[in-house]
Amino acid sequence: MIVAYLFVAAVFELVLALRHTISPHGEGWILLFAVVAMLAGLVLVFRSVGPAGLLAPLAALFVSARFYTGDPYYEPGFRAYGDGGVVSPVWVFGLLGLALLAGAATHVWRRTAPVESAAMLVVLIFTALFMGTGH
Repeated sequence: MIVAYLFVAAVFELVLALRHTISPHGEGWILLFAVVAMLAGLVLVFRSVGPAGLLAPLAALFVSARFYTGDPYYEPGFRAYGDGGVVSPVWVFGLLGLALLAGAATHVWRRTAPVESAAMLVVLIFTALFMGTGH
């Protein structure tokens, strides 16, 4: 269920980014539920459930798509979080690459993978939460 929600949240943010629109009324709720899903993912990673390797990559996809959605602070115009915010594109795409590696490691190496995936989820949570700062 958590994997499905992170996927849907990432697709929702991606659609908003591609349409160059700001989230209608639900931006805070989408972010809240995605962060709660990432926090729940921290527990699931250490329990070694089947889809645990998908949690960090899907969370990174959510953060990457959110980076290009409209910041409601600049409403009614459109300005993406990535347009001069405190988070750079290098940081976001670096996290995406590291999250993909952590997800692959979760499937291959069961001994250290929970720590890597958990660390990625924590960094992704902070990135998602503080992406809109610096107005």
